[in-house]
Formats: sequence, structure tokens, C-alpha cells
Amino acid sequence: MPYDVESTHEPVIVHATAVEPLRQDGPTPGAVLNEVLQELGQQASRRGCDGVWSIQHTMTVDAGVLYLSAIGTGSRPVTNLDEASPGSRA
Repeated sequence: MPYDVESTHEPVIVHATAVEPLRQDGPTPGAVLNEVLQELGQQASRRGCDGVWSIQHTMTVDAGVLYLSAIGTGSRPVTNLDEASPGSRA
């Protein structure tokens, strides 16, 4: 990470995590993954990205608690190709 993006974009690492106790009436692991992926997209949007690529996720259960993390490469448009975007490392 980060993975390559088009030359008109710059890569931005985005990350989201959820921690849920496993209960009979609680959310399913699939529902938790859905929430994490939605949060990942929102994080990317807040950082000016128009897409998220190469998403990787990990899921672990320990002592009845589900830990789920996702990381991806957001692609943020570069407005002036001769200058780095605000907030980027140049």
C-alpha cells in the first residue's frame, strides 16, 4: 500500500474499524463488514477522494468480541498536475 492510481489522481490511505460484542441478537459479521465498508467510503469522501480501491480487511474474534478493520487506497483528483494537492506529502 498504497496502490497506484491514475496520473490525474493521488493515492490516499483510508482506514475504518469496528468492534462488536458477539451476541445472539447482535449484528451478523456480514452486517458489521457492511458498516465498516460504508465508513471507509465516508472517510475517503471526507478526504476528497472519488473512489476507493484495493480494499483489504481483517476479521478476528477474541473472547466473544468481533474486531473488523478495513484499509484501502482512495484516489483523490489532482487539480493542478504541476503542484501537489493540499494535505499531500510533496
